[in-house]
Amino acid sequence: MKQKLKVLYLCPNGYLGGAERFVVEVNRSHLKSQVIDSTILFFHDGAAVELARQYGLNVILLKNIFKMRQLGKLFLACLEIRKIVKENNFNLIHATMPYAHIVSFLTTVFLPVKRVWFQHGPIGGPLDVIANLLPKDMILFNSTYTQEQHYKLRPRLYAEKGEYVVPLAVPQVSCDPVAVSQIRHKYINETKRYLLLCAGRISRGKGYELAIEALAEVNRVAPECYSKIHLLIVGDAALPDDKLYLQELQKRVEETATEQNISFLGHQAQIHNFFKAADVFLLTTKIAEAFGLVAAEAMMQETLVVGTNYGGITDILKNEETGYTLKTSEEDSVATLATLLRNIINQFETSDPQIAEIKQNAKKLITNNYSSEQLNKTLEGEYLQCLGSGGRVNFSQNS
Repeated sequence: MKQKLKVLYLCPNGYLGGAERFVVEVNRSHLKSQVIDSTILFFHDGAAVELARQYGLNVILLKNIFKMRQLGKLFLACLEIRKIVKENNFNLIHATMPYAHIVSFLTTVFLPVKRVWFQHGPIGGPLDVIANLLPKDMILFNSTYTQEQHYKLRPRLYAEKGEYVVPLAVPQVSCDPVAVSQIRHKYINETKRYLLLCAGRISRGKGYELAIEALAEVNRVAPECYSKIHLLIVGDAALPDDKLYLQELQKRVEETATEQNISFLGHQAQIHNFFKAADVFLLTTKIAEAFGLVAAEAMMQETLVVGTNYGGITDILKNEETGYTLKTSEEDSVATLATLLRNIINQFETSDPQIAEIKQNAKKLITNNYSSEQLNKTLEGEYLQCLGSGGRVNFSQNS
């Protein structure tokens, strides 16, 4: 029997953002792999750690919590990670984002371990510049947009080879019909007929205020339409500024008198049930999404997606084909979204066949191109290529 390639995933955050969901899902795909034996090392505890453990994944939680500017704690953390790498004989380190790649380099100097850096975005910060100066054996990207943005980093010291776009795995999760029904029953009644959803980490770049302002505008110009919809905002505010932003959103809901039609639900472990329960998923980010995993998850559950038309999301979101696109950079974005929502509600009311066609197209696209099996197969090939003849394990000869 061939010895498996031992891969350690470094995940700096314990909360469930897009990059963290990717790490959990890719490790789930490795459970059935005949090539990869993987472990996740989380730097912090949180919902991502809990989810990984629920799935039965190999998880290590770093004992020496640190920040980059805390040199003493950073040193202790590096010693701990280096010990973990040596004791477990890991062949390859997969670093999630630049922060982890910097730590990966510091902890594996002079060790016969390959380093893979996965760029999830956004790109262009000081950590990206620093990480780009450090040696790595391969760089992976979650979309063509992320790869293009990475090419703009200066100086460019990485090799021209060993750079690949990896189609992410979108969870194909079966929903609980009872839970879905309960969600709709709680927020939908004789008047309110349609459920809107925003989901993901609560942070300023996500632009949730656009959804709130758009609902207020619908109420102003078309109260009969507004009375038919309810918006759920699902997500956790992990960082101090995120929590401040959440408070600002809640205050704005009070100011616009939309509290009867908007609910903040915080983190929800069974988020797929909310995707299935919703009629429309809104991706109102103000920054270019590197990929837009939550939108892809909504598509998988046959929920109509309305999202931005720039960044990595354009790989999957095509206007009037797999969803509806929105230019949030425009000055009239609130009015534009409000008008689009009114048109969509009218389509639902009139049973417009275009809605069903769009949802079917979207699910087909995700199912055919973003499966966990495909992701696992892709990474198996890329990891083995990265390892080459310089790894500790000769996979063609071990038995």
